[in-house]
Amino acid sequence: YEELLIDEANGEKTEHSLIVRAFEKQYSLKEIEYLLDKIVEYAPEMQNLEWILTQLEHYVDGYQRSVVLQSPEHGMLSCPRSA
Repeated sequence: YEELLIDEANGEKTEHSLIVRAFEKQYSLKEIEYLLDKIVEYAPEMQNLEWILTQLEHYVDGYQRSVVLQSPEHGMLSCPRSA
């Protein structure tokens, strides 16, 4: 089967000039379950937001953090970055 390779930097050329082998990150089920448990624990109260965002940046290819604003009346507000 064929797949679309979005980031050629994560690929390795093969003997055939039109075929590229992708390098994909792989994580253990135990590691992913731990991360999900922590996110579920922290998210409702917006605890450790910095930790959650850092984990997303590490584990989710292409994830970019949005601008996060601190407002005394509203707590943490997330606003998308302007282009």
